[in-house]
Amino acid sequence: MINLPDPLPVGVQRWLDAEWERGETWHWCGDQNFLHVTPDAMAAALEGFRLELAAGRSLDWLTTAVRRAFAIVDARIPGMPDRVQGAAMTRDNLLDLARVVEDCADRLNALGMPEDEAVKQLVGEAGWRIILKNIGYSRATAEFLFAAAGSLQPDLHKWRASNAKELRIRRARYISPIFRAAFSWEPHVNDYEGAADLGPWPDFFDRTIRLATGERAPNLRETVKEARTRDLPEGPRGLEKPIRYPTYIIDLA
Repeated sequence: MINLPDPLPVGVQRWLDAEWERGETWHWCGDQNFLHVTPDAMAAALEGFRLELAAGRSLDWLTTAVRRAFAIVDARIPGMPDRVQGAAMTRDNLLDLARVVEDCADRLNALGMPEDEAVKQLVGEAGWRIILKNIGYSRATAEFLFAAAGSLQPDLHKWRASNAKELRIRRARYISPIFRAAFSWEPHVNDYEGAADLGPWPDFFDRTIRLATGERAPNLRETVKEARTRDLPEGPRGLEKPIRYPTYIIDLA
């Protein structure tokens, strides 16, 4: 099992998509989380795949494109905790800050000779009284932060499931233009009655998501259909459009 962070909340994921659609690429932080997606691993994942790479496309290009697409979808802002479950991130940030403030107050209160005398000589008695007063304020601030953190609860299971579902759909949406460029084949879904399978595009996505995450995509039919719907002009929220990548990240030309 490949160790990847928990999915971000649905609202955060959609906000990142909206940023990307506006051409804002600030959350591209490299593909270090997916360095296991190598040309050899990609070749093994695509063994027996029914389509051949289009003219001008190589396995190295496909591997880099897939790796970077997954890294963009699973964006992690620098400094963001690995385990993120909605309110849990805010709660953890507040707890960390409360501990820092509390520790600062404790250390100030524990000052002894010669540290307190050195401070008194610099700031005088009036300044020293201000410091003592602010120790009390700092303790109160820490208590407020602890209380605020305690009021936040991690998302319930149904919300975590929604986050994971949104991430699966976004992964399919970001991979689909790479599939189109790699094989000169539209990312259609064979969803008609009597179809032997879902077609090359869902098969490709299932193979790449297993390679990138170590798991098969549950509800594959639903995932790729929703991703396809969002790629159509004026998608379900009126915001979506086919994903475009800056050429310095992924060159689809």
